[in-house]
Amino acid sequence: MLKGAFRDTTAPVNGQVSAQPHPITGLPMRVRIALALLILAVLVPLPTTGGRVVALLPSLKQIDWITAQDRRLAPARDALIARGLARVGYLPRPSLRTTSDILADRHYLATRYALAPIMVLPSSRPVLVFADLVDEPRAIPDEFELAEQLGDRLMLLRRKAP
Repeated sequence: MLKGAFRDTTAPVNGQVSAQPHPITGLPMRVRIALALLILAVLVPLPTTGGRVVALLPSLKQIDWITAQDRRLAPARDALIARGLARVGYLPRPSLRTTSDILADRHYLATRYALAPIMVLPSSRPVLVFADLVDEPRAIPDEFELAEQLGDRLMLLRRKAP
């Protein structure tokens, strides 16, 4: 310990409280009080904070839409990788061909995310096209034929020869 860091007297000097260290902890009274207040400030809000965390637990168990899409398209991704494909075209769901661009873009981007590292092109012009026909499984356009069933109404379509 530093020499002279604490007063060696046990009696107050000029009416002040002694800064003599505690015989067990070695800390002055001011430091012990400050630590006790700090610990109290941390412990007091715990019941309300803990209640908020417990209330959030059910929502943490819910699966967001992107994760659900990723899980649903995982077998298709694995099948496309096993085929050695680097890129495929994309045929939107029949229900999205007439809806707003925002909803169609959302599905396209979720498909790109879920099928990565396969590059999904925003076009149905390539020879092989990925189709998510969850709404209408029999809605394969006339210019395509089924190349492979990828599971859960997910299909790899091949453009028919002219």
